[in-house]
Amino acid sequence: MGIDMELIRHKKNNLAIQQDFVANFQEYNKHAEGALSDNTVRSVKADMKVYFEWCDKKGVQKLLPSNPHIISSFLQDMAQVKKTATIRRYKASLAHIHKAGGQDDPTKSTVVQLAMKKITRKHGSRQDQAQALGLEELYRLTPQRPTRLTDKRDRALLHVAYDTMVRRSALVELLAEDLKVNDTGDGTVLVRREKNDQEGQGDIRYISKNTMEYLQEYLLDAGINNGFIFRRIGKSNNVGTNLSSDSVSKLFKKLAINAGLSSKKISGHSTRVGACQNMIGAGLDVGEVMQAGGWKTPTMVARYSEHLLASQGASAKLAKIQGRTK
Repeated sequence: MGIDMELIRHKKNNLAIQQDFVANFQEYNKHAEGALSDNTVRSVKADMKVYFEWCDKKGVQKLLPSNPHIISSFLQDMAQVKKTATIRRYKASLAHIHKAGGQDDPTKSTVVQLAMKKITRKHGSRQDQAQALGLEELYRLTPQRPTRLTDKRDRALLHVAYDTMVRRSALVELLAEDLKVNDTGDGTVLVRREKNDQEGQGDIRYISKNTMEYLQEYLLDAGINNGFIFRRIGKSNNVGTNLSSDSVSKLFKKLAINAGLSSKKISGHSTRVGACQNMIGAGLDVGEVMQAGGWKTPTMVARYSEHLLASQGASAKLAKIQGRTK
């Protein structure tokens, strides 16, 4: 998928975008087709829409290429109502669109860099963490002996997400023909592409015996032998196309609400966070957790498990030695 031309068309002033920018963007788009992930395309489109709307309100005449001072003002204005992580994404999208238009990246200017430092100092850089869905929570979210096909799918989806620790975008693209069942009843699945695997080399992830049983029961009842594993289920159990990544987050929230859990911070990452915390809590090495979750650095493992790691750290050990834990 490329970034279509609607992204750089402006409803009020066609001259707001420099003509050589348009020509370069069109050429870029030919080569970008199929090279960018759907998530990247969606993010850039959404972020540029926000930027264009802000420019409309401020009376900015020249949209692209953008002036660093305009971008600085935009980012600082948006920081009043958006989280720092979102501001960073806006900056990245603006950098992307300028490179696509054959222009210098204005976000690298001193003005924009100083604006980002100011935003970080004032609003902080700590990101909200998705609420963890560990094994205990998974058992609460779906019936243990489901009879409805949708419940069987949801149970399998939750447990596969937990075992494999894949992101939601990869979860909905898992294929039945990529499952391998061992003689012991457990197995593996090929994850053809993940966020940090843009070359598509693929990665093999483990599936426990219990999860494999849930999965096989669902696939048998749904009549799925190949193609996408997790699909929409309509009336009369009609099996449709594969779930979207957005629908995974909505499904997790819905299941949490039905189980009487808070859904405020439930997201498509919740099983990933839960599995990470369960692993650290069980005493697994950080390197092992990194491998299981496909992380190349320990940063996210540490952030997802910071409370557990703190309770296992030097201060906690010292308190125990000194007898201050009784």
